[in-house]
Amino acid sequence: MISGLCFYVASKHYIAIGTDVISYNLLFSSKEHMHPWEDIEKVIYKPVSSSDNRWQYEFFFNDGEKLIVIENGYIAEIKYLIINRLKDENINLKSS
Repeated sequence: MISGLCFYVASKHYIAIGTDVISYNLLFSSKEHMHPWEDIEKVIYKPVSSSDNRWQYEFFFNDGEKLIVIENGYIAEIKYLIINRLKDENINLKSS
């Protein structure tokens, strides 16, 4: 029963980055978020922490929402899609 509950909770959390929208449902949230790329105010690309070698994207949307995506193997594969889509929308990728 506990493993079933863990699977259910994990399946509710997702982030999908597509060519038209970024959609996500955060853990323990019942609200699905969908933002077209045009709704992005800015994106910051920075290290997760000073002691961690991983990097993260912080997406800030016009409605005040913020999404943090930690770069992993899947995100690394679509990194150029993200960069090119941001260029198409004239959004600078800021590094810090």
